[in-house]
Amino acid sequence: MVDQTGLNPLGYSTIIQQSPQGDKLDMRISHETRSFPLLVHTILVGLAIGAVMILGSYLGKRMLKRVPERLFPYVIEAVLIAAGLLFIVQGS
Repeated sequence: MVDQTGLNPLGYSTIIQQSPQGDKLDMRISHETRSFPLLVHTILVGLAIGAVMILGSYLGKRMLKRVPERLFPYVIEAVLIAAGLLFIVQGS
């Protein structure tokens, strides 16, 4: 009798079985090939996030060179306030 199963993002599932007498638990790990697209999707999302981070770092460095040193903290505060208001308005 299968009591509990779980599938992780890499496609490995954990199957926990209990004997009919209830005195022994058997745990097995098996591989499910049907979740391979999930793995590809996860890798693609990670690569996209990495690319955006590299672009953001580059643009931030360029912006930091152009903005006067005393004005920079106010720019950061304005961006944080705008992001906070956006979260409040959208509810997330």
